[in-house]
Amino acid sequence: MFPNIVKSIINDGHIIGSHSYQHFNLSKMSRDELLDDTANFDEMANALAGYKPKFLRPPYGSITPEAVEVYNQSDVNMKVIGWNIDLQDYDKVNRADDILEQLESMLIKNPGFTHVIYLGHDTARTSVEIVPRLMDFFTFQGFRHTTLDNCLFGGTEFSLRVSTRALEPKPVQRLVIPQGADDTVSAAVSRTLSTWLPPFVALLVAFQMNFPV
Repeated sequence: MFPNIVKSIINDGHIIGSHSYQHFNLSKMSRDELLDDTANFDEMANALAGYKPKFLRPPYGSITPEAVEVYNQSDVNMKVIGWNIDLQDYDKVNRADDILEQLESMLIKNPGFTHVIYLGHDTARTSVEIVPRLMDFFTFQGFRHTTLDNCLFGGTEFSLRVSTRALEPKPVQRLVIPQGADDTVSAAVSRTLSTWLPPFVALLVAFQMNFPV
């Protein structure tokens, strides 16, 4: 755990969400099991930083409509979200140049992309190293870096494919690595990106197309 880093993320106005407490397949859990898992995560988040997460990214992207309803109920009040770019850094070693080539190919094949939620993991060193180039790449493509709440505003229901909407984004920021931070995504991007609370840290980087005003 990195309580000082988590508090720094929150104090700087970034978004911390849940990736569940046990990292089980949520589509195979009962209602009571889902509620217990959420309560355990909320207790940890509160003890760590006095914080109640508003977003959940399901492990493996696996969840049922019934489970979504559990998270949507008023006493839980957590929005379930997905992503639309996953280069599977959890399953293979990617070079930074290869990642950027894949991203460029995806955007060429999908010219209608106006919003991007990029999935990365702290277990892959390249996911840390590529962050500055990733932000420059999307900026050059006409996107602006934003937070999840901005990207999802107006439509946060989960889609098995992706759920992305937008409000006014914040300006693109540059990577700042806190002095003495652990070499993980949660540490290295703690002052820059929307990230997730340990355990099972994962990184979702949200971008919105920069339309003319």
